[in-house]
Amino acid sequence: LRRQLVLELYARMDASNFAEMVGAVARVSLETGRENSDEWLVANTRAGQVGGAAAMEKWNKPGLRTTDQGRQTMWGWASVDPEAAMRWLDAATDISPGERAALLGCLTSGAVNCDVEQAKKMLADLPEQERMSCVTPFIRHLVQNTGKEGAMDWLKSVVSSENGSAYARRVSEQVFDKLIWSGANQTNAASMTADLERISGVVPIDENWIVRSM
Repeated sequence: LRRQLVLELYARMDASNFAEMVGAVARVSLETGRENSDEWLVANTRAGQVGGAAAMEKWNKPGLRTTDQGRQTMWGWASVDPEAAMRWLDAATDISPGERAALLGCLTSGAVNCDVEQAKKMLADLPEQERMSCVTPFIRHLVQNTGKEGAMDWLKSVVSSENGSAYARRVSEQVFDKLIWSGANQTNAASMTADLERISGVVPIDENWIVRSM
């Protein structure tokens, strides 16, 4: 019941009250000692969605940008306006490479919730090192939104356009890990076999991937 009531409150969050509502989560956590992890996740994500740059500026300080709160806010913002989030990140000239990489992972994966094809293009347009670092969170959220078939469609597209590249190999490896995980986690040999067959129809299976998945 408490969870339901809290979510109803966050549904009413908008650009005029997001700062007050996020502040209330901080106050309650401080006063009670409770972690309130779920409330923080929803509050920060929603603040990013309705507050955009104003919400992100709260964390725009070294040491705060890539805390859970900063990442969650960026993810929420990118889930409704990834282009604006990218402009903000590109303008943050004082940000360290590590901070930028962490926030890019949140941005590109959040963009999947806004427009899958736009998110794919945004990832593809990044410099090689940056897009390589974003593949893991991207594939996780791609599967959450489009399922295994969506992941396979993306794999086929990347292999077709960049076959033999380090990026294509990275995508292949991460798609393999994500698809095989569900069957391995439930010890379902039939599911794992089916996924191995569908992946091997697109890229050669590396024995090291199989060993790691076990």
